[in-house]
Amino acid sequence: LNDGEWHHVVATRDSGTGEIKIYVDGSTTPEAAGTGNTNSLTASTKLAIGSLQGGVNYFTGILDDLRVYNIVLTPADIAILYDQGGTQPPVLTAPSSGGSGTADIDFTLPEPATDGTVKITFTENGTSLDANDPHVITFNSNFKSSGQHTTLLDGDNLSFNINVTSVSNEPNDLLAVNAIYDVKLEYQDALGNAVASVTNTGYTFTGDETVAPTIDSGVLALDNSYVDVTFSEGVYGAAAGILQVSDFALIFAQNAGSATGANITNVTQNDGVTALTGGETIIRVHLSITGSPDGLETVEIKPAGGASIYDAAGNAALATETTGALTLAVGGWYNGSWAHRIKITIDSAKVSGAGSLTNYPMLISIASNADIASSGRTDGFDILFTSDDGTSKLDHEIEKYDNATGELVVWVRIPSLSATVDTDIYIYYGNPSAADQSNAAGVWDTGFQGVWHLKETDIDGGAGDIKDSSSNLNNITTFGMDNTNQIPGKIAGSFDLDGIDDLFSVDNSVDKFETQPLSVSFWMNVGHLPSTPSVGRDVYLGGKMNSSTPHSWLFFIDDGSANALEDHLYFRTWNTIDTQKSTYTGAVIAIGSWYYVTGTIDAGGNMLLYVDGVQQAPTPTLPGSMADSDKPLDMGEILGWELDGNIDELRISSSVRSADWVITDYNTQFDPAGTITVGSEVNNPDPFIDSGTLASDNSYVDVTFSEGVYNSAAGSGALDAADFIRVFDGTGGTATDVTIFSVKQNDSATEATASALVGGETVVRVFLTLVGTPNGVETVEIKPVDGASIYDVDGNAVLVTYTTGPLT
Repeated sequence: LNDGEWHHVVATRDSGTGEIKIYVDGSTTPEAAGTGNTNSLTASTKLAIGSLQGGVNYFTGILDDLRVYNIVLTPADIAILYDQGGTQPPVLTAPSSGGSGTADIDFTLPEPATDGTVKITFTENGTSLDANDPHVITFNSNFKSSGQHTTLLDGDNLSFNINVTSVSNEPNDLLAVNAIYDVKLEYQDALGNAVASVTNTGYTFTGDETVAPTIDSGVLALDNSYVDVTFSEGVYGAAAGILQVSDFALIFAQNAGSATGANITNVTQNDGVTALTGGETIIRVHLSITGSPDGLETVEIKPAGGASIYDAAGNAALATETTGALTLAVGGWYNGSWAHRIKITIDSAKVSGAGSLTNYPMLISIASNADIASSGRTDGFDILFTSDDGTSKLDHEIEKYDNATGELVVWVRIPSLSATVDTDIYIYYGNPSAADQSNAAGVWDTGFQGVWHLKETDIDGGAGDIKDSSSNLNNITTFGMDNTNQIPGKIAGSFDLDGIDDLFSVDNSVDKFETQPLSVSFWMNVGHLPSTPSVGRDVYLGGKMNSSTPHSWLFFIDDGSANALEDHLYFRTWNTIDTQKSTYTGAVIAIGSWYYVTGTIDAGGNMLLYVDGVQQAPTPTLPGSMADSDKPLDMGEILGWELDGNIDELRISSSVRSADWVITDYNTQFDPAGTITVGSEVNNPDPFIDSGTLASDNSYVDVTFSEGVYNSAAGSGALDAADFIRVFDGTGGTATDVTIFSVKQNDSATEATASALVGGETVVRVFLTLVGTPNGVETVEIKPVDGASIYDVDGNAVLVTYTTGPLT
């Protein structure tokens, strides 16, 4: 090699095999080869160039382009390196500033350079008009020969440029009008080494070809009332240059949520008030949402077509432009203190008629629900109902609630129950500090004179054993009955009458329930009939009677005497001169079957009898007025004529309930499970305390939140003990107090070894210090110290009303 010429030398060492090779001047065959050790190289000595380590055996000559690789170069790699040798690095010239849709880019590649790569990269600098930068253009081999090169770069479609191999971000390969880019021209060798580059930092692309306006973003209001649509430039409508509602399209996706639709109601400037004048970059698109969203539904805003939204130059936004799907926020939450809700849909097919029933007391019967059982109060006080807006509270009365299973039997007043469109309501629960939310009297309109569910278990023959749910306080006293008479009925509990001496009587009803109009309804299930050999007489169900005729009214099953129909149910009334009129069933009554019975008489004396929602014949008219009664309303036994069977859900109204009302009663009470659809649990969108669990040794409470929590409204920072308070109730126990010692992560039962909070935890372990020894009657309750101490990542505060509830 000592010939005064340039030589290219490559030495390789394979640490795996110890193989050492030397290549000279691009030969694919090593000049020398051997095997050394496989020891790893260390950093104990320095790399020496031009001599051995220590300054001996100096090299005389010229060295250039020294490279060290962390790979074993292949013979092909070595040949490429040799081919690149003998030339100077390419000299590149950056594009000139300015430009109007095109740019001349000049560069020089000295011989040879055909195995390298030329790239041009546009990166936006100081502007934010191009959502798709950077754009990287790679040129093919025809563009890499030596010499001076000039290309006309078309910024409106980079992939159309001559000799272009590829463009990043296709098909969005447009340079943005008026954007400022850093333009980097780069040459890389075949191994990807950057040999030369040059950058122009102020190239402005003004554009001389059309660029359509685009939708850059869409921001949905927290209350779902509008979407702010941001365009890439000022936009106009075809009509007088001002955009209209019709220029936009909305795509709604329900995604199993409760909201059923959305539409655009207006478009304004983004202050929400000022009318559009044309040229705005942000358009506020106002929305109307049908129903209350559960956080599942989405809306998407787009141009109505490819000829609806324009820029100042008349370029139309493509119909494919979109804000993307925007998720609706959970809407219309009744109150932040309630943690959960479930949508309940009432099937309109169960509602009779062509219109709606007003202030209808709707039976909501849920056999079991694990969500309600796990999160609701044990007494059901936190259960409440709202209309489909999620905020308008509805009156309700709970007939039965089992907190272990979530079984719920409740009556809810529906302001308007449609027979044509399903009705949605919400049940809320999960507020440990809630007072009783029910309002039984509000469920039953003023036409109800008495409503008795016959659910009570405390039956001892005392006055007022059975409570009237209406506002009239017409309570019931039982006779000959005790707790064994309470058995499962058609709806929750009912009374089982023995046919011997069991009856119940409405207190203070001597002068009540005997004027027209009148409606009486109840469920019955008889255990004997007049035709039963041991009976042989009428079976009286209940009514308003006197010691002798004329009575007021009576429901009974006839024994067939006096030309009557044996074992048929009769509804009979008397007037003041002892004229009686009867309507009755067309079929005999069966033992052991539940029947829904309704009898009505209007002001004119017209009588109707319904059984299971079916009107019976005949339909007589009682002349004059119904007779008064000197006795209270009795059910189960009258004048010594007893019923063996069950009575449930007795109601009396001072109005005539319509056929649609009666039929709906039967439909919804006969098949309550088939009448409603119970949705899935939805959580309060704001953070809340979901539960609290007290350690068996009383050393801590694990407080579980609905989401990760922090100590600042910025959604950051770890909670500390000062963010919580405890409420202690000794209730006569031997422990005298509890204090909060510290708050930690829930990874250790020992305070000293539990990890510190860092922020964002969903479970916070609150360590306690007890004063005295508890004897199982004391309680402790953990809650936020105030409404500005515990936050979620979005800065929403946990309300001070949230609590673990008392923990014993």
